[in-house]
Amino acid sequence: MIANFFSCLILLIIALVSILHLANIDKNIITLHNFICNAIIAITVIDAFYGERRAHMTIDQLRYVAEIVRCKSFNKASENLYISQPSLSVSIRKLEEELGEPLFIRNSNGVIPTPFGIELLPFIQDIVSLYEQMPLQVYGKASKNYLRISVANGEYRFFSELAGRLYMAHKEEGIHIEFHDVPPEESLSMVVAGTAQIGGFTIWSFQKKTIETRLNRMGIQFVSLGSCSPTVSIGPKNPLWGRKEDWVTLNMIQEFPIIYSFSEHSNMLLKKLGLYNKGNLITCKERAGRGELLLHTDGISVGGFPSQVYRKARRYPEQRIFQLRGYDFKNEFGYIYNQSYALSRIALEFIDYLDELLSD
Repeated sequence: MIANFFSCLILLIIALVSILHLANIDKNIITLHNFICNAIIAITVIDAFYGERRAHMTIDQLRYVAEIVRCKSFNKASENLYISQPSLSVSIRKLEEELGEPLFIRNSNGVIPTPFGIELLPFIQDIVSLYEQMPLQVYGKASKNYLRISVANGEYRFFSELAGRLYMAHKEEGIHIEFHDVPPEESLSMVVAGTAQIGGFTIWSFQKKTIETRLNRMGIQFVSLGSCSPTVSIGPKNPLWGRKEDWVTLNMIQEFPIIYSFSEHSNMLLKKLGLYNKGNLITCKERAGRGELLLHTDGISVGGFPSQVYRKARRYPEQRIFQLRGYDFKNEFGYIYNQSYALSRIALEFIDYLDELLSD
């Protein structure tokens, strides 16, 4: 199937370039050429490694794999893909049989890729991303050259504020912003795969050496913009809402339920604080959902948020954020980018906005 897809793609190049020449839209040809070349590289790599096993691999199966990795759940992925879970499971099983290796395993954190799946994932993500961009690349630029940026926020809310600012600055000349609200580890995956130019990222000081070694091995550059102590977020239903001081201790928060994501970054902190799987627990992957749960319960969310952003007047008034006293480790926050790709002018402008916001 990969070979057939590869052949069809070559024919598509010839047809599209001919059409563009006839329409005198030469400026699109370079963009289309670069786009198709990237797709060919990704497809050729898979074909070279796994070609002798190919049979019926489809682009939908690759989309399914990418979505399962993103959701860490077959059930959630099936909802997002608008197919039944049994159909999704059958499709993945057929792909695994074709490749001769399992792609996923289940553990306490949900569904995660096997070592083989991790090896294959960057190529799958490249193919899916390029496939989804094809209509925009072919048709979207015929009338206008849009500025483009893809950002993964690492669950930092202020990234959306900066994306909005970027849009307002360039809406007249034309801009396409792809914004991903994902935890830090998914932000890293997207930057590694090249599907996000910039990713929000944080590193706890007690894991800094390990994480930096991992980033260097991946060719990812982390740019630190500051650090902060662990923080505790609450909503107005929590008894601590009216507290005059801007700090709390661990003993003061242990009676309240933890509103918890499935993020690896959150796991690290909760284990360090001795709060992992203790007491009442409310799990919610989506950041917006966790914000609503803070608003409607006495629960708490523990993390590491840059106070110079979140404590500004009238910023996020539905939450209060306290420093957690008694701990000397820090959360270093900033952004990541892939050193294999040059940052675009619009990406550099986003970084300037980020520097400006965090230096206020």
